[in-house]
Amino acid sequence: MQVESKNARAIVAPHAGYSFSGIASAVAYSFLKNTKLRRFVIIGPNHTGIGPDVSVYPNGWWETPIGKVKVDEELSEIFKEYHDTSAHEYEHSIEVQLPFLQYIFDDFTFLPITVMRPEKIQMIADKIPKNVGVIASSDFTHYGPAYGYTPFEENARELVKQMDLKAIKHIIELDDRAFLKHVVDYNATICGFVPITIMIKWLKKRSVDGELLMYYNSGDVIGDYENFVAYAAIGFEDRE
Repeated sequence: MQVESKNARAIVAPHAGYSFSGIASAVAYSFLKNTKLRRFVIIGPNHTGIGPDVSVYPNGWWETPIGKVKVDEELSEIFKEYHDTSAHEYEHSIEVQLPFLQYIFDDFTFLPITVMRPEKIQMIADKIPKNVGVIASSDFTHYGPAYGYTPFEENARELVKQMDLKAIKHIIELDDRAFLKHVVDYNATICGFVPITIMIKWLKKRSVDGELLMYYNSGDVIGDYENFVAYAAIGFEDRE
């Protein structure tokens, strides 16, 4: 699989500050660069807890420093019972994806969906059409006292990596059960595990290949491993 794929169908991309996770995001979006897709469903976690469990922004435009992007109202209509704007007002997990899409595509539409809990994973996956691209917004393990997650007293960087790579293997294999079991067994702090699982369920309807494109953590950027967040870029492409 090349970093740029003409058959790209879905990606997992992080949503931290660009100075930390921007390189992984750039790699993930480079994977999309040559696709013919111009309609994207972006699924992100709801960090704030504001609004309903599933929140679909209904219509209109979102604006970034690069310009305005149109919400895909045809896709939005499929989820009309989940229309809500409140969950998106202070949520960053979707909006930080848009500049990357704006950089590589002159014209596209998107549907923003935030989710909080796993109860409606299958429902959302079943509603997403087959002729779109899916972007799951997620960081990986949040480690350290600042995140209330310190399962390892020593060698945390390497042990977190091993733990995350197990989760990523399940994602690439489209094994949603094993992935969710991993989240439970490790009490994993993968903030977008619900968006990722929705993406997996949706991809299982297709014939795709997946690959880890990049993995590192914020400690690698600033040299401090007391508290760090891991980032992964993962790409899926349709088999020719």
